[in-house]
Amino acid sequence: MTESPHVGARRVLALGLVRARLELLALVRSKDAVVFSLALPLMLLVLFGAIFSDTLEGTQVTVGQWFTPGIIAASVLSAGFVNLATSMAIERHDGTLRRLALTPLPVASYLIGKVALTLTLAVGMTAALLGVGVAAFDVDLPTDSTKIMTFAWVFTLGVAAAAVLGIALASLPRSTKSAAVVFTPPFLFLQFVSGVFIEFNSIPSWMRTIAGAFPLRWLAAGMRSVFLPAEFEAVAEPGGSYHLGIGATVLIAWVIVGFAAATRSFRFGRERAKTSTVAAPSRLRRWRLPIVAALVLLVGAGAVLGPRVYEAFSLLNSGEEVDVGGRTVFIRCSGSGEPTVILEHGLGSNGHEWIDVQERLDDTHRVCFVSRAGMGFSDPAPQTIRTAQDAVDDLSAVLEMEAIDGPLVLVGHSFGGFVVRLFAAQHPETVAGMVLVDSAHEEQAAILQRELSPTAWGEVAGLYESAVNPERMDFVASAAQVAPHRSLGGVPLVVLEAGDQALEGGGISPASASEIEAVMAEHWPIMQADLSSLSTDGRHEVVADSGHFIQREQPDAVAAAISSVLERR
Repeated sequence: MTESPHVGARRVLALGLVRARLELLALVRSKDAVVFSLALPLMLLVLFGAIFSDTLEGTQVTVGQWFTPGIIAASVLSAGFVNLATSMAIERHDGTLRRLALTPLPVASYLIGKVALTLTLAVGMTAALLGVGVAAFDVDLPTDSTKIMTFAWVFTLGVAAAAVLGIALASLPRSTKSAAVVFTPPFLFLQFVSGVFIEFNSIPSWMRTIAGAFPLRWLAAGMRSVFLPAEFEAVAEPGGSYHLGIGATVLIAWVIVGFAAATRSFRFGRERAKTSTVAAPSRLRRWRLPIVAALVLLVGAGAVLGPRVYEAFSLLNSGEEVDVGGRTVFIRCSGSGEPTVILEHGLGSNGHEWIDVQERLDDTHRVCFVSRAGMGFSDPAPQTIRTAQDAVDDLSAVLEMEAIDGPLVLVGHSFGGFVVRLFAAQHPETVAGMVLVDSAHEEQAAILQRELSPTAWGEVAGLYESAVNPERMDFVASAAQVAPHRSLGGVPLVVLEAGDQALEGGGISPASASEIEAVMAEHWPIMQADLSSLSTDGRHEVVADSGHFIQREQPDAVAAAISSVLERR
């Protein structure tokens, strides 16, 4: 029987929904498919969360909390990339498509059923995994509109990419027995290199490059941006960012290219041609004009977005790796003009968190940031415990190798404040100014331990313990190194204090968070004001609409503070 050329859109949709119901019934009746599709991701989440119950280095995020968004991303993509592709491949070889070709079922209706199956699987797996994540691992569901919208577009693009890729790849297997073998190994490889099973920042750079070309890497990053606390981004993501704009571009490109490939690889009319003396043209041929239009739009989008995406990738990877005694330290400099501005990051972060500030200043000055040992693109140091002095030694070696000898304006965020203060004490002749951005204070660990209850202190103590934080920094020893140096003379100094010290997520219980915030509200302004007294030309400013990472939340305020120091020197 040939396909009627006059089947209306309503009829196509109605038949598609009927087909979707049949697909879902077939799935439910197949116990093996249900186990593979739903039970396996849940078992992996429970096993990983139960076996690895500690927190990730430099964060208060548990393995269960971190693994939840990654396995959600993998499950969304597997709904099409593995499940849909496998089922369609089997139907090609077991005669199902030939039998359907004898019916008046439109091609579009058949595909609507398959896409509906993919969407249902993705929704079901996501809901089930979130249920376990919330109940067992204290995963926080998004409440603000930005995160909810991010989840919506990440999930939608993920399902779309999964569906079109599943349809496009269904023609690859040569038999029903080879279907699962064709799709499972490459998908398993993608899971390992895309940050599902292994923290993405810990994966070798060449593997990260491969993963960046495929949708799972960006799906996982998008899901992490929704379900993990904000501080995780700076600590554990390459360049200290999820790069959601790049991710959206890559996912959209895969949807369009996958759709074009699907229309070429799957043609229902071929099966009808084998069973009818009158071969009806595939209904998908009617999509040729939309496909051409979509490809034109893709080229246009590439012309507009391509330079920005290239710029973002170039910005992420540009810089130098300077040898400092058998290992390398990453430095990125831009602009020209004296004095040179040196940007030092906080504990557990990396130099790329300064990108927005650097871009605002490099038109008039040379601006450089350095990633400390083991962070960003810098090699880890051999010693198990490090202090601010080790960071100063590395910074001194890098500046010497790069022939940057002053004058310098030193900018330090959080623990980076210790580093720039100690560097200034040991190289006073090079220092032309300083900016401390919500900087650590030598008394802060002692004050928190004294003022907090044992429970609350226990939840934040990891930041100060060298065995826990990702840089193996001994905070207390570093504070002792900095404490004797209480005078910068008349060096221009600006101390920026974050006006919002609220704690969000990060494994801190609500009761402890309230207690910590109360102690910080009382003592942090005093400590920041004390830092401004280090110089006779010191100034203390509060950045009202910013949390601890002022350089990311309010880069203009940091750039303005640096500019004011440059003007006052």
